Amino acid sequence: MATKTLNHGKNTETNNIIDLFGEPRDFLPAEYVTDETKRESVMWEVCALPEQYLEVLLMHYYIELGYEEMAFVLDVNPMRAAYTLIRAETLLKESIEKVLERELEYLPVPTDSEPMLTRLFKLDAEAVIDPEIIERIRVFAHNVLYGDDAPSL
Repeated sequence: MATKTLNHGKNTETNNIIDLFGEPRDFLPAEYVTDETKRESVMWEVCALPEQYLEVLLMHYYIELGYEEMAFVLDVNPMRAAYTLIRAETLLKESIEKVLERELEYLPVPTDSEPMLTRLFKLDAEAVIDPEIIERIRVFAHNVLYGDDAPSL
């Protein structure tokens, strides 16, 4: 199996991203994962985002790629991948706030827990997002990271 090497651990640029953005954080209250109607409304807001932002959200929250892997797939530096993800999250948050007519605040993700967006994507991404987009992102990321001869993600 051909695996492309990514720099982990000592990569200064990635460490700077972690310093810049800190620990993972959520803006979605838990009921937006447990309530099917609310989950669906958030997923429709995700689908309304420009495709480049939908793609990075899928990569990070559904396929669970880190900044370095996303950067490798997108052929950009890790800082650019992080900024694109942060911009996608910000647009999504603003869109949801408009619908709710209230501000949402960022809260840290509890230790040993997944971000609410990860939970939401795992539950509803395949039901709401165009399956062709999901498959294209999955296959493309897989091929870039592992080559054509590796098992699929």
